[in-house]
Amino acid sequence: MPSRPPLTARLGPRSTASLLAALLLASCFQDPGPQDTSNTSGSTTDAATTTTTGETSGTSSTGEPTTNGPTTAVDETTGAPSATTTTTTGSVTTASATTDPVIECTPPSANCDLDPEGDCETDLNTSPAHCGACDTPCDGACIDGVCAGPRLVFVSSVSAAGLGGPEGADSFCNGRASVAGLPGTYAAWLSDQFTSPSTRFTPSKGPYVLLDDTVIADNWDDLISGSIKSAIIITESGNPLPAGTCEEHGVWTGTTAQGTYAGEDDCDGWHSTDPALSGLVLGAADKQNQEWTQGGCPERGCDKPARLYCFQQ
Repeated sequence: MPSRPPLTARLGPRSTASLLAALLLASCFQDPGPQDTSNTSGSTTDAATTTTTGETSGTSSTGEPTTNGPTTAVDETTGAPSATTTTTTGSVTTASATTDPVIECTPPSANCDLDPEGDCETDLNTSPAHCGACDTPCDGACIDGVCAGPRLVFVSSVSAAGLGGPEGADSFCNGRASVAGLPGTYAAWLSDQFTSPSTRFTPSKGPYVLLDDTVIADNWDDLISGSIKSAIIITESGNPLPAGTCEEHGVWTGTTAQGTYAGEDDCDGWHSTDPALSGLVLGAADKQNQEWTQGGCPERGCDKPARLYCFQQ
């Protein structure tokens, strides 16, 4: 059987050219299938992150220029951003995250102003703005890192007799403070043979102040040093006593300038109102030397009332 001539011979030159053009055009639309983009060289990567860019520098496939912008390095394990980079004309410069240098201080010193170039300038034991810890203000004195707030002191606006002993006098002070809306609890500066401010009071490391913030003593030791910085002439209502004599300024105390029992007549332990008995030790509210508590005014009969000094505890 005779062989058939080739297809191109049978189609002729013009038809053959048309067929080749059709085959070439069809190959342009053929799906190339999945592409293997893995590294087949067997080498390992130099870092544990890959870089994805939000913007690049150069020219796109369309010929449009692109602008530089931030890029983010992504951890291949977690997928979370791990660093911030900046692209400049195609090159990448890594700007590692930085933190302020940690300044280590030996307590009680501290760097409370958070100045990275500063030093341990704050003493937490004494600083009123940073007492015991940074940003812990103290209205009183900061002693060994503990805030010793001011203790209020007043002289009673009314006088009393037959006090019911030092305990009764304490109740009298607390009653006056409560009426005036003052905070805290109070004790009377009053002594008998069993108790005195030196044993009954809670000593303060901070200042003792009048209601107008006038300091009468820097602390307990200063209070019992023999004199006070200012006379105790402000009452629980915040008003000063009127000028006058011991009839107006006399204060029952029975107490020395050191806060101890004076050992003198004390109206039977401050229980009696017998006019035959007397209270020998009285202070004067307008005095600053030891007479503020002892010898400031002459003795008077136990039926005669006098004021009291009241100290916040």
